[in-house]
Amino acid sequence: MASSIRTSFLRPATNQSPTVSLRDAIIVAFLPIQFLISWCAPERLWPLIGRLLQPLTAYLYAKGARHAEQVIAATAGRQLDAGLIRNIPRQLALEEFIMMLQILRDYRPGGWRPTITLIGRQYLDLALKEGNGAILWVTYTNGARLIAKMAIQRGGYLVSHLSRPRHGLSSTKFGIKFLNWIQTTIEKRYVAERIVVEDREFQKAVRSLIARLRANKVISITVHRYATRPSAVPFLDGQIVLADGACRLSYITGAALLPVVAYRDGHDALKVEIGAPINTRQATTETTSVVAAHREYVARLERFVLAYPDQWRGWFQLSEGNKFQPAQ
Repeated sequence: MASSIRTSFLRPATNQSPTVSLRDAIIVAFLPIQFLISWCAPERLWPLIGRLLQPLTAYLYAKGARHAEQVIAATAGRQLDAGLIRNIPRQLALEEFIMMLQILRDYRPGGWRPTITLIGRQYLDLALKEGNGAILWVTYTNGARLIAKMAIQRGGYLVSHLSRPRHGLSSTKFGIKFLNWIQTTIEKRYVAERIVVEDREFQKAVRSLIARLRANKVISITVHRYATRPSAVPFLDGQIVLADGACRLSYITGAALLPVVAYRDGHDALKVEIGAPINTRQATTETTSVVAAHREYVARLERFVLAYPDQWRGWFQLSEGNKFQPAQ
């Protein structure tokens, strides 16, 4: 049972972390300025400040923007305006800059207390009533880092969140050791626990996730592509690669798989939306059921991405290129 899930949470062995990078040095130099802005500047001015710092924020948070534009155009050029496509990487950089200010503001006495609307909690309540636990499968937006966790906790739910050492400000060895705690310390305030998938302890993490679901608890997993057995699924005019761990957990345990998206709507309001459960037992075998569940998720993702294309950071994952083979 666990053997079919555990490999789904592994990063490819060839994707090794560098020791340190120039970006790490810039992050260290820029952090005091970001702290000052987050603590002293009114929140309504953060977007303006981010635009004034655009060359720097673009380097830190949207490196490879030109290539990303090309990927977005190839993937969604028929559905999105060309001017909007050119602006998406810059807007994503701005949103991540603001996300960092939100995290740093939460260190201030009194913390950061935004208004967040939680939609669809009835799906989570129903899943817990059924008694098999729930998996919150969180779409890769900037709001997934903090806003989603805040809203779910405020709703009264205790969540065990699956994470990785690379999660945070940097994926280098230096960043993992000295920088990422700045972000994860705040995130941990809004989850019951953070279950970290270490390179040689993935079985322990999988057992922990299964135990939480067997006890009718809630776990959360961010939608990502890093696994040894991902699926390549049609997405708009291209394809997207998705890890299969969340779907396999749902298939095996019977836990509801609930897609979650955190975003800023057209009126600048923060929203977290829990969607109806994805059917993870649509076919006769586990693998074909997982692929079918991925397709169901992508159909929903497409609607969100076309409505809020500058909220979804998955564009940068698409621009990395497809390094994996589709699941058979």
